[in-house]
Amino acid sequence: MSANFDKIINLVDNDLREINNLQKMLTNLKKLITNFNYGLAIRIVTQIEQKVESLFPLGTDKFKVYKLEIENLHRDFKLKFESDFIKECDKRHLSPLSGSSLKGFKLKGIINIDIDFEKSSSSIGTNCRKIKINTVKVGDIVNEIDKLYNILFNRKFLPNEFIEELFVAYKRTSTDNIYKEVILNDVQKELWIKKQKESFWLTYDKSIMIDYPTDEFSVDLNNLIKNKDLYTRDGHRFSLSEGQNGIVVYDDAGIFKTYKFIKFKK
Repeated sequence: MSANFDKIINLVDNDLREINNLQKMLTNLKKLITNFNYGLAIRIVTQIEQKVESLFPLGTDKFKVYKLEIENLHRDFKLKFESDFIKECDKRHLSPLSGSSLKGFKLKGIINIDIDFEKSSSSIGTNCRKIKINTVKVGDIVNEIDKLYNILFNRKFLPNEFIEELFVAYKRTSTDNIYKEVILNDVQKELWIKKQKESFWLTYDKSIMIDYPTDEFSVDLNNLIKNKDLYTRDGHRFSLSEGQNGIVVYDDAGIFKTYKFIKFKK
């Protein structure tokens, strides 16, 4: 009989230790929430969930209560992250921002932000470039967004110069008829060719190549569209036509159109 008592005491002691560990995890979790460490917080919530499943039989009232509160914790973390993320973007004038942590965010339509809480990672990018960072800390994510935003929207842009460069590239593409529609992607390639220095064509060294990705071209086109009354020096005006598999151009509100062709005319 004494041996049976000892077994029961050991079982109770073990359960008490597990409950004590659970209490410590919850205390640590509260600190993580205060420090906005959402990725680690989500992982600890998952560990707590596993701990509860080992302590309480499945289907019991006690298990159901814990399970419900853990689900609420998951939801509340993500809502708190969204609130802090939107506030930080707003503080840095990164707008318009749409979406959610579940479906992903979009900044000005063109920048995609995807959050993976379970893997504690985030990806930031456009349709032609993407970076992944191993964190879901709001400040770190917004820092990376800020860098990409500056590359796209704070580059030097002179509308009068760009329309002249665009017209030259258009003429090089439209060799047989200067006033016909040409494919916008072909014009972008001509712009890229024009940007390269002579040393690149001698060596084809990628380290000295000047990149001109589609996302930058898209932003430049939107800036030009905003100057819709702009003409070239010799009086040519541009127009764009929509079509599939073209260049996706987002306006300042994040609404897009896909342009397939460009044409200049007097």
